[in-house]
Amino acid sequence: MARFRLFFAVMSVAMLAPMQAARAQVPSSRQTPPASATSRQTLTPSHAKNRSIPVPTERPQIQGPDLVGKWSGTLIQVQQSIEYSVAVEISAQGASINYPEFGCGGTLTRIGGTARYVFFIETITIQAIDKIQKCQNGAITVARIGDNLAWEWFCVINGDQAVAVGTLSRDPDGGQAAIRSE
Repeated sequence: MARFRLFFAVMSVAMLAPMQAARAQVPSSRQTPPASATSRQTLTPSHAKNRSIPVPTERPQIQGPDLVGKWSGTLIQVQQSIEYSVAVEISAQGASINYPEFGCGGTLTRIGGTARYVFFIETITIQAIDKIQKCQNGAITVARIGDNLAWEWFCVINGDQAVAVGTLSRDPDGGQAAIRSE
């Protein structure tokens, strides 16, 4: 159990760092907007010396680790000590997820990444009627560890935190070649 708590702590810090960096880049309402956002105003050379106009820069897309393929493994929902299996398929076009025991699944939308981590939002689109409320939308952080994926799922259900962690392995019959050939 201590191993899972340590893993959760490390993954939580990894998830917070990009969010804090993004917050730092959001301009405050007290900053002067760029000239294009103000009313038409002609800047004279004396104004130009005293005014700094930010130069927009485009951040390069960070690719993160290679995740293309079919992956599966067992997750442990920490709060209830529930184990269940998960199957994930990731391609250049998108990603899908399936929870066989619960009869539900959905899509994963990549929302960001760093050199080591990739972040997804999970949207449940298939839910078995007799298993209602077993599957919830959530946020997922993935890190490549050798030939495996470290996986953390997080959501809030009725004001309570739910976290599941585990390791996924590449399916031997669903490697990169099978995905890319579709």
